[in-house]
Amino acid sequence: MLSIDTYFKPGNDPVWRPTILALPSDTHCGSTSGLIPDWGCRLPTGGRYYPSSLQKLINQQWIDCWKLIREIRSASETTPRLIVAFNGDAVDGDHHNTSEIISRSMYLQTDIFRASLDMGFQIAGFDRAAGDRYYHIGGTPSHSGEYADFENLVAREMGAEPAFDDLIMGRSGSHINKRIKLDINGVLFNIAHQGPSTGIRIWTRGNQIRYNLRSYYLECIESGIRIPRYIVRSHRHNWIHPERHIGNHGTIEAFTTACFQGPTYYVHKIISTLELSNIGMLIFLIDEFSNSAYKYPHIDVKINQEVEL
Repeated sequence: MLSIDTYFKPGNDPVWRPTILALPSDTHCGSTSGLIPDWGCRLPTGGRYYPSSLQKLINQQWIDCWKLIREIRSASETTPRLIVAFNGDAVDGDHHNTSEIISRSMYLQTDIFRASLDMGFQIAGFDRAAGDRYYHIGGTPSHSGEYADFENLVAREMGAEPAFDDLIMGRSGSHINKRIKLDINGVLFNIAHQGPSTGIRIWTRGNQIRYNLRSYYLECIESGIRIPRYIVRSHRHNWIHPERHIGNHGTIEAFTTACFQGPTYYVHKIISTLELSNIGMLIFLIDEFSNSAYKYPHIDVKINQEVEL
């Protein structure tokens, strides 16, 4: 049986060193409720787009997350290296006949993401020469293009590492991963954009994640694949408290991340009972002894406001 169960060891450092793994996702730049810097953007047809009050709130949370990373790095005796794994849907695209986009120009949408990511990198002190690395996982085709072409444009320009699939096949050109495994100081992460559904009722929210987690744990054992310590999925735009499975072969924990986009009309149509939007970033801390922990800086934006008559 052919088995390809390989994974990145970022930087291939011979000595383990304290590391921060930042996992931003779902910025949906180009959406009228997505991430955009406070200065807005110039429109291709003339004029200028200025962000809404919600977008300013989202951008401030984006800045605060990167500031937290900078503070963690500054407070450490040995500056931790920074691994950024952007987990899909960088841009909003032209989807579902929506009118809730700033422009259908994908060049404009990728420019917004580039400016936002560059701002985050500068705040956090991202330095590739010091061992920092940036990986990019592709999002959904309706937002990012059939082969995540739109995300690939900006990922390549921002210096993302070459796609893992291309390295295996001896090709070059793509900087978008469908899924990625990162071995950081002996701690294995399995990261992909889409994952199991989260349930539309609060008491069912973690069910499918929990079932999927146990199934994957057993699949790894049956197939002789290394069991990851953490599984990270995005796409759902809501933070789900991590599910954990502890077995004789180790512990595996699953996370569903928040986002940097407010709810759109399409979201309200799919989930009409949604009351909160979780805006934030998942950040892991891994020391040189394989100890790991996470932080989840976030804000909860209340969507539905009561009207008193």
